[in-house]
Amino acid sequence: MRKYRLSEEQQAFSYQEDGTKKMCYYGRLSPLAILTM
Repeated sequence: MRKYRLSEEQQAFSYQEDGTKKMCYYGRLSPLAILTM
């Protein structure tokens, strides 16, 4: 559950940086998400 709170902050950071960071953030939640993307 705590990961969800961090995910929100990380998501905002990913948006500020680039799609690369977004992929990393998604990979933490589910490595399969990167494959689907």
